[in-house]
Amino acid sequence: MRTVLAAAMFGVLALTSGCFSGDVNVVINEDGSADLKTTLASVPMLAEIVEQSKTAATAKNPDAQVTPVTKENMSGYEITEHYATIDKLSENDFFKANEGKNTGITANKSLFYTDYNFDLLFEGSQNSGGAGAFASNITFTYQMTLPVVPTSSNADRSENDGKQLTWNLGKTLVTGESSKMEVAFRIWHKTTIIGTIVLVVILIGIFSFFSLYNGLKEAEIRVDASYGQVENQMQRRSDLIPNLVNTVKGYDVHEKAIIEEVVNARAKLAGAQGVESLQSSGTAPARVR
Repeated sequence: MRTVLAAAMFGVLALTSGCFSGDVNVVINEDGSADLKTTLASVPMLAEIVEQSKTAATAKNPDAQVTPVTKENMSGYEITEHYATIDKLSENDFFKANEGKNTGITANKSLFYTDYNFDLLFEGSQNSGGAGAFASNITFTYQMTLPVVPTSSNADRSENDGKQLTWNLGKTLVTGESSKMEVAFRIWHKTTIIGTIVLVVILIGIFSFFSLYNGLKEAEIRVDASYGQVENQMQRRSDLIPNLVNTVKGYDVHEKAIIEEVVNARAKLAGAQGVESLQSSGTAPARVR
């Protein structure tokens, strides 16, 4: 499309006072896909150029949707294309790199974001010098809508807080001087970021669960150990009861023997005191000598 416009259009412009309008609108979506809408309209004298551009676009992208358009005294086509990725968009002629002139679309990818750099070139033609007289009848713009504010650009005009950029390429068709379009921006991988956050939350939850579980298990082990010690103490005390009973029994026998000895001793003592009393009263028999 760019080659047809640059090579074939200017000779016709030099011979006609007709006019031409062209717009290239690309929308970069947050998911990294892109929608490209190219609108070309001209007076009947230039209709063949517009037709060739439409044919070239549909040949390269059979899925492109073509809609006839009219603009004042001009008619043409609106060509809409969808690209699943910006890398696919870079295969379009308008966005390709030209060795030694521009780098096209380059990307620096990381896990959470991708930095894109658009270095585009709209080449003029040496045959366009005679079109200066018809400059007011020629318009051609390149518009780019981004999901974020670009980090840098050389756009002729910016709108929507800097997210919508416009370059005037009509001067290239009139003067033949090539125009460069440069813009750099970063797209965050929201799906990856959200997935990472969810994964981190899940991992924290799992870690917390196992920490709590291990803490409960350790507490249970300590309780069991304490309960085991209580059982051991109770068993020791239970084992000591028979010994205590036997000790008491042994002491009871010993105490009984002592009591019996005390009783006998008291009885003997009482008997002895009875004899001495009889002797003192003269009733007791005399001892044999």
